[in-house]
Amino acid sequence: MRKIGEDSSLLLNASISDSRQVIETGDDVEGYSFTTAYDTTIGNQGISIFAMTSKSDYIDDADSFSNMFGLSGFFPSGDRSTYSYSYTFSDSKGNHNSSDTTANETNSIGHSINIGHDYAATEIVSTSTGIGYSISENKVGMNDYETFEFTMRLNLNFPFAYISVSYTHLRAHETSLHLVCPLLLEKK
Repeated sequence: MRKIGEDSSLLLNASISDSRQVIETGDDVEGYSFTTAYDTTIGNQGISIFAMTSKSDYIDDADSFSNMFGLSGFFPSGDRSTYSYSYTFSDSKGNHNSSDTTANETNSIGHSINIGHDYAATEIVSTSTGIGYSISENKVGMNDYETFEFTMRLNLNFPFAYISVSYTHLRAHETSLHLVCPLLLEKK
């Protein structure tokens, strides 16, 4: 690993999971994943990049593969404020096999964008706010969705305990493409 900024770290993580059912063994699944991430600072900005790949191997069903890549960072503004940002791209694919020929239709691409602001009012009281947007689009245009998120948090850093109270407003809905396509199919 080559040092780019003042502080850098590299993460490599591999995992294997195995789920065996006592009854209905067709639900048995094995999972494999590999994650890598690199964190560094350049000037006053903290930057993180990551990549993750995974495979779910279903015993009686189609295998699933997914890849995710992202970039996030933060930078201070004055002595009390910090701004943060992130972008994530995901690509999920189902694999055809003899017992599930519809998996290909569920392949999807996703994008997510978030920005946030943290403010330290005192050594004990701080606030956090954030907004986010994400979209996932399937190959055939079914079950596509958008998500809008707004978060507010009050943090209390007492000497004896850390207390955080938050409110999150999440609005998720299927995209208009999903709503229009069934209507078009019905007219045929």
